Amino acid sequence: MAAKKNVAVTPAFTGRNVSLSEISQASGIGIATLKKGLIAGAVDFGYAIPCGKGDQHIFQLYRQI
Repeated sequence: MAAKKNVAVTPAFTGRNVSLSEISQASGIGIATLKKGLIAGAVDFGYAIPCGKGDQHIFQLYRQI
């Protein structure tokens, strides 16, 4: 008997920027928690780049999780 393949269905890449609020709504994780996780490197779907003075960061999220 042939083994079934697991195929992930992912949305088509549109090239648009996605806001943290949209990611928060889709994942059920609060915006503040997302920011802290990205800054600490605790989440595996993006990262934070320090910029400017103080606590300012640019958040980069990977297209696919």
